[in-house]
Amino acid sequence: MAGSELVEGAERLGLCLTPDHIARLEAYLAELIRWSAKMSLTALDTPQALTREGLLDSLACAGHIPADARLIADIGSGTGFPAIPLAIVCQTPHFTLIEAVRKKTTFLRHVVRTVGLMNVTVWHGRAEEYDGADHAQFDVAFARAAAPLTAQAALAFPLLRQAGLFIAQTTTDKAESARERIDRSRYDIVERISLPTWIAGPGREILLLRRI
Repeated sequence: MAGSELVEGAERLGLCLTPDHIARLEAYLAELIRWSAKMSLTALDTPQALTREGLLDSLACAGHIPADARLIADIGSGTGFPAIPLAIVCQTPHFTLIEAVRKKTTFLRHVVRTVGLMNVTVWHGRAEEYDGADHAQFDVAFARAAAPLTAQAALAFPLLRQAGLFIAQTTTDKAESARERIDRSRYDIVERISLPTWIAGPGREILLLRRI
């Protein structure tokens, strides 16, 4: 389904997808399209949009995951971006998908079974209620930031070990607003990476944050 655009896009991001990666990514996309037709899971409504703004937007984060990361959290995982694509191509870390909406966790668990992802756990509930929130354990936390980044950071950092990394997918205007506020708080924006416009149009960024 995603075809050559997925392969070519991944190569432009510096990723070499195996036939198994491609088959699993396409199976995930097929299930998302099928389920969304019944229960409106995502606003991305064409295979091209799902490939670029879903799969490739997610895979753009792969190169920023530390090589020694073992445990990764995806906060407000929704339909699985970015965690599901990343779990398909990065099979060493274990991903915990934290999602409060029941129909989305049902979909995520279905995808985990259908695609055969042994390195993924789906947890139903709010991030601040997560079982491990009282003892930080994750090396990396992701958020595809719809809420303000300062709010996302407040959810992410309690889940992270002391040297953990928070990776936020956001837009330039939200990044600028967050920088003004976060630089005066306990966190530091380590790096800002602008995504290529061919993925999701102008103004899409990845922010890497750590505790000061």
